[in-house]
Amino acid sequence: MIVTLLNQETLAAKHATTSIPIVMLLGVYPVQAGLVASLARSGGNVTGTTVAPLTGGKYLELLKGAIPKLTRVAILWDPTFPGLTDAAAQAQMEVEARTLGLTLASIEIHRLDDVERALGRIAKEPPGALLVVPGGPLPARAGQVIDFASRHGWPTIFPAREYVEAGGLMSYGYDREHLWKRAASYVERILRGAKPGDLPVEQPTKFELVINLKTAKALGPDDPAFAPAAGGSGDRVSGSRKPTYPRRAPDPPKMPRKLLPENMARDAIAHEESAPGDKVRMTFRVVLSRAVLRRSPPEPSGT
Repeated sequence: MIVTLLNQETLAAKHATTSIPIVMLLGVYPVQAGLVASLARSGGNVTGTTVAPLTGGKYLELLKGAIPKLTRVAILWDPTFPGLTDAAAQAQMEVEARTLGLTLASIEIHRLDDVERALGRIAKEPPGALLVVPGGPLPARAGQVIDFASRHGWPTIFPAREYVEAGGLMSYGYDREHLWKRAASYVERILRGAKPGDLPVEQPTKFELVINLKTAKALGPDDPAFAPAAGGSGDRVSGSRKPTYPRRAPDPPKMPRKLLPENMARDAIAHEESAPGDKVRMTFRVVLSRAVLRRSPPEPSGT
């Protein structure tokens, strides 16, 4: 059996064998990428989990909700990443952008050395926010993009929370740990005799919105748009975990080539609320800085 992470590895494994079962962990638009025949019945030797049935419009909606006066969004993405060039999905995103009163600027990143040129272009044609699709070379330069956006005061949104822990403003997407557990169940079923082609590709049923409070306060300490996050309260935030953090806050993270969440935001805790639905559970998290924790009321004794 072969277990793969993203589309490139899954495609490479699929081209290498048609008989060995392949379980993908984070399939991105696997049908459009040519990994499976359909989500309901994958066919062939590939199955597993896909990251989201989400459209790009959801990220635009979240940005617009955080910054009501937003009119222009730059999208950083790699068009060579398998599955991202679906014409119907791109057309739908354009329609949703117009509905929100937004103009989109597509910034293509093919190679690592494209990142510097792309940021220079963005600086010359400033957007109001950045939507970063971390495929291809972008994950390796995520720290550079986050630092660049922070220096210019531009909010960022990502599809995974590790980028928020690295300093991005917010993310919305799959719960990684839950999805990996589901992928592990596929490994078990195949080892027990199930055929990959008979197993449907599983979509996430649990999503999370993550906001970096420290970044929100830095971007707009007096902006009402950031008031719920900056105050650590709001309809989407409740409960708490007892904080554990080092004696002093760490320096702003300098991203290594590989994103390592365990090296980031060591002084952070999460506030969360789960809202069960028929099939989907939404989990909301806010990453808090130590300064906010010191202002928070103490927990009742015995809790």
